[in-house]
Amino acid sequence: MRLAVCAMLLGCGICYSQLFKVELPSQAKPCEIQAASELKGYLEKIARERLTVAGEGNVVFHVGDTEFARQKGLVGLQDEEWVVKSFGNQVVLTGGGTRGTFYAVCHFLEDVLDVHWWSEFEDYVPEPGPVELKALGLKGKPAFAYRDVYRSDSKADHGRLMVCTRRNRDGDAFVSAKFGGSFDYGPPYHAHTFDRYVPAAKYLESNPEYFSLINGKRVGGQTQGQLCLTNPDLKALFLTQLREAIAKGEETAAKNQVPPPRLYEVSMNDNQKCCQCEACAEEIKKYNHSGMYINFVNELARDIAKTHPDIYISMLAYFYTEPPPKGGVVADKNVIIKLCDTKTNQAASILEPQNKIFKDFVQEWKKACHNLFIWDYAITFGEGHGMPFASEFTLADLFRFYHENKVIGVFWEQERQMTADMWELKHFMMTKLMENPYADDTALINLFMNKYYGKAAPHILNYRKRIHQARIKNNGHIGWFAPQESFTYLTVGDIAQCQQDFEVAQKAVKGDQTLEMRVQRARHGLDLLTIYAATPLVLQGEEQQQATKLDNVAAAKRILGPLRQLWLDRFPNGKRQKDAEFAKFSSVTTEKQAFPQPERFKGTQYYDLTPITFQNHAKDAITQVDDPDSQIGFAWRFDSDKSHYYDLPFAMGVYDVANAKGCGSVSFPKPLGKGYQWYKLGVVDVPGSAYFYLTRAWTIQISLARNELRNKKLEFWAAVKFTGPKYHPDAKPDEKNHIWVQRVIAIPQQ
Repeated sequence: MRLAVCAMLLGCGICYSQLFKVELPSQAKPCEIQAASELKGYLEKIARERLTVAGEGNVVFHVGDTEFARQKGLVGLQDEEWVVKSFGNQVVLTGGGTRGTFYAVCHFLEDVLDVHWWSEFEDYVPEPGPVELKALGLKGKPAFAYRDVYRSDSKADHGRLMVCTRRNRDGDAFVSAKFGGSFDYGPPYHAHTFDRYVPAAKYLESNPEYFSLINGKRVGGQTQGQLCLTNPDLKALFLTQLREAIAKGEETAAKNQVPPPRLYEVSMNDNQKCCQCEACAEEIKKYNHSGMYINFVNELARDIAKTHPDIYISMLAYFYTEPPPKGGVVADKNVIIKLCDTKTNQAASILEPQNKIFKDFVQEWKKACHNLFIWDYAITFGEGHGMPFASEFTLADLFRFYHENKVIGVFWEQERQMTADMWELKHFMMTKLMENPYADDTALINLFMNKYYGKAAPHILNYRKRIHQARIKNNGHIGWFAPQESFTYLTVGDIAQCQQDFEVAQKAVKGDQTLEMRVQRARHGLDLLTIYAATPLVLQGEEQQQATKLDNVAAAKRILGPLRQLWLDRFPNGKRQKDAEFAKFSSVTTEKQAFPQPERFKGTQYYDLTPITFQNHAKDAITQVDDPDSQIGFAWRFDSDKSHYYDLPFAMGVYDVANAKGCGSVSFPKPLGKGYQWYKLGVVDVPGSAYFYLTRAWTIQISLARNELRNKKLEFWAAVKFTGPKYHPDAKPDEKNHIWVQRVIAIPQQ
């Protein structure tokens, strides 16, 4: 018969009927109390009728630094070390530091009871029943000292998912004392802090010598400049600011009853500019950019070490500072080098020849520092975001390589939880391999697939293996800013086969709403690619655009269906931004044929860059909407009152990304007329990596990094409409000020 599980507090112990009891230390810490609560909650869901360990019932779980654990010699454990050990029916779950005990509880739940955590919203709990356990003897310690995943879309769970998956930092999110706090950065931030310590807005006018000299002018700011690291007065100011940050970090931690920050970031602004003054040029010549940077940070770190020997000063090796230093420069022992991986093919193993540049960087950097962290990317930015690539099959190679080359910390960017490719699978794999890089990755993938997708698992696994093999066969390359074209390593035939995998997967879980939604989310990246591939960029003219056998309408409807609602349910803030994210797919659900030819270009061959290919960098101001005036039925609408850059003159042009320069631009002091008019940019020599932009804000862009467009002479035209008194003095005073962009045409030149 089933026993009712009732709990009552008995001193420092919690008793749950005849099944089990939990003992806590007499002076239990918040994290020990919470760990015991997690243990209780899951045992109540799982254990029925009996719970035994090595054949004995009336089990007592000793959670944390209990007297029983001390009697058994389980004391003095290292930070984050954990132990699960049974002595008859007495089970000790304890660990070092503020999170070790929590890790012990979670390992017991996961390794012994088969509980798993997929996200802050979902976990896996086995069916309830009798629990009969063998004698327990588990222990461990995470392989990497620093384990962090940054999630932009995340529920404020105060660190629960972090500690359950044995990470020790949760990106920008605060981790409360009950979850053990985190191995955290102090203020002002964990990256790009030059302008936070020495803001250009405050110091550029009074002390221009603190800032980078660029083309004869002192320039600062997060996106426009850097600091002049050879300026002797800058170091004194920076040190003062750094000490103030440390004091503030310690004060805040004490208030929140969490461990004080041990990491403070001194890092370059988020741009590729550098100082060109004579002193910096001489240092760079001797030591490389990274060597000059290290020399600056070393001086700060030596001073901080005098009063705070436990604090580390962290710095980025990013863009032009990624190559290691020369001239014998080595980072001090209290300096952390955080090497950013902007070079690798994310879909390929670190051991493949195409990833040699970054592989060599890691191996060279380990000789130039004592503490090497990696800043890695589990996301693609740009218009290729969310499209599929099976990096889960190569992550084990990566983590083992890191561990074997003295990397001690890994930070992963894994934003956009609802739209990223297979977010839960990749998060699961990353957290497992950060803890143990030598875990069986094939077994981990199979475990996740079976537990998360149920009967759909073999079909989704087949899909992932299919795209992995296609990447190898077709030499696909997925960078961190991957354009949509990068994903054409999957042919139309490959995509059709993958869609068939999902048709079978959907049928396998039909009627189970949870599994149906999970399968649909797994399909999201493939649907994005289907929409892109179903409308290939081909020359149009007298003949209409060729159709493919891919059903982009069905793909768009899936994206606009329950998936959108799930996103809103989980992350209700920012509804307008989410609506804008999905709006670009609404036209696809009704538009299956090619768009009508503009009368102006009848008889002319051209590429039609429809709004579905536009990149929207101002979702609060720009939305794709239906428009009866538009020849194609919809347009991008700009709320012109959101920025003065939408005022006249109206501008458009082409920008060369690789060489950071414009290739051609034009501006119009006033509209050419009412309604849609064709605005001409003229002929541009399109380089290998470029984009077309609209308005002086550059907030709508179209990537031109496609084989059909790159390295070609193209004449660009845009169909644009202006409404409202800002643009037409005779407009009604209450008419909204809007810019409407219908389409962009590119005409090849002979």
